[in-house]
Amino acid sequence: MDAVRGMHGPGPFYKDVLYLQGKHRSEDIWNGQDPGPLTCQNSLLYAMRQWVPHPRIIPYLQKAGFFHVHRLGVGFQMDWALVTALVERWRQETHTFHLTVGETTITLQDVAILMGLRVDGPAVTGSTVHDWATLCEQYLGVRPLDEHLKGSSLQFTWVQQHFTTLPDDATEDVVQMHARAYILCLISGPLLPDRLASSVQLVYLPLLRDLDHCGRLSWGGAVLACLYRALCHASHRRATKITGPLLLLHLWSWERLYVGRPIKIERLPMDREVDPWGCRWKGKLSHHQNPGPCSLRFYRDKLDNLTNYQVIWQPYTLDIIFFKLPDICVEGQGVWRSEVPLICFDIIEWHFPSRVMRQFGMVQCIPEDVNTNIMLHQQNKQGRHAFDGEVPHKRYIKLWDDRHKTVVKDDAGSDYLPAHGEYMTWYRSITRCIIAPLTD
Repeated sequence: MDAVRGMHGPGPFYKDVLYLQGKHRSEDIWNGQDPGPLTCQNSLLYAMRQWVPHPRIIPYLQKAGFFHVHRLGVGFQMDWALVTALVERWRQETHTFHLTVGETTITLQDVAILMGLRVDGPAVTGSTVHDWATLCEQYLGVRPLDEHLKGSSLQFTWVQQHFTTLPDDATEDVVQMHARAYILCLISGPLLPDRLASSVQLVYLPLLRDLDHCGRLSWGGAVLACLYRALCHASHRRATKITGPLLLLHLWSWERLYVGRPIKIERLPMDREVDPWGCRWKGKLSHHQNPGPCSLRFYRDKLDNLTNYQVIWQPYTLDIIFFKLPDICVEGQGVWRSEVPLICFDIIEWHFPSRVMRQFGMVQCIPEDVNTNIMLHQQNKQGRHAFDGEVPHKRYIKLWDDRHKTVVKDDAGSDYLPAHGEYMTWYRSITRCIIAPLTD
């Protein structure tokens, strides 16, 4: 790999695929303008660690589809150097990580299996034209003051004050309101945080009115859309922060890459009926193999010299899928390979499993050109007083609704691709092979 680095440079040689290379953070790193590790301040995520929901709330979490991700918890230690090293290999043009051995990405399969979120269901979208204080009074039973609201953002301290303790004589209506408050914070913290990641997002509250209907929505698709968007924004040159469902990114990386994987010191027992596969990373973890202050440089070097044997293309064996997971983790496997737009209100991000067929035990051919639509990345609710996702995104919602018709298929095959075979020869010509130049 060092020989390739010295003779040919970092790539890409042909820029028809990675046409945004000049705006990518790897360009600055190669030119000696290293932006350093990304940071993230998710105060809501840390505050959620202290909130233990009352047992009476649990049945409503199950009904709404958030019980399994609740079991996963929010107590994981984030590795910012690892996050940064992965972002440096994320490409907005393909929605994949460009490793030395080929493309890989987080798919609907990963969200379902690791987090226990439903992926096969109606899209998470709707209108933001509401009187938010009245909506809180209607669905949470308490009306916040104007000082607690900023647009559709609600202060978490207000939610803490009213909902972390369930009264002993609470009626079922009150219990359900407390469940909505907890789910709302779960969504706003570890799953779908806003850029500040410090307030509760009320845009999701109307979707919690009917918890049965809520449980049928594709929250897994929404989380994946949010992660794709976060990775795309953070991969731009000069970006310094990242906010998104980074727990999913960590779990995915630990499952598929040996680089950056912690050692499990304490194994907590898993309940096959309720625990998603990500729960196997709960407990005490050791990161001593990953050096602290220099870990970003360490990760870059390891990924620059990555071999196929350091990637687990198919971590979820048939034994795991059929015998060791709760039903919700596998019910949506019919859409794991769907080539569709992922939707979360204003966020639309394309899912391209055809570029990572080795992750599904299938033959990886040279993929067709894809279009992630740069204009979609510029759309958000910021600066807008109202947004109705079903109007501007009607076309994409229709494509998502037809997800069972766009499943990518191919023959079963090996995850090993010859270094001088057709695919790898093509791949090396269009990718960014090396992130950092050699240093002393």
